[in-house]
Amino acid sequence: NVPLYPCKIKVIIYDKSKELADKYKMADGNECGFFYSYDGYLNHIIAIKSSSRVKAICHESEHIKNRIFYAIGYDTQQLNDEADAYLLSWIAGFVTEIYWKHKKRNKK
Repeated sequence: NVPLYPCKIKVIIYDKSKELADKYKMADGNECGFFYSYDGYLNHIIAIKSSSRVKAICHESEHIKNRIFYAIGYDTQQLNDEADAYLLSWIAGFVTEIYWKHKKRNKK
């Protein structure tokens, strides 16, 4: 569960796109990661390829942040963007923790 927001995020770390292609609708060229939102943008899946870099996590986290704000009717404010910064950093941190746990568990 995301603190302060009525939504959930599931994180998937995958090695090959075909592992997820049948279960999730993936756009062509999703070599680093993707996101998927459902239930009125209140539940989210963020999938990151195990060989991706931190920029993929940041990129997909931004999409999820925007969907959460859309779901609750929040309009971002360019000159007062603390809510954006806090939520984005929480999502990216949450995904990064899981990403590194996966990497450590699956060291070859």
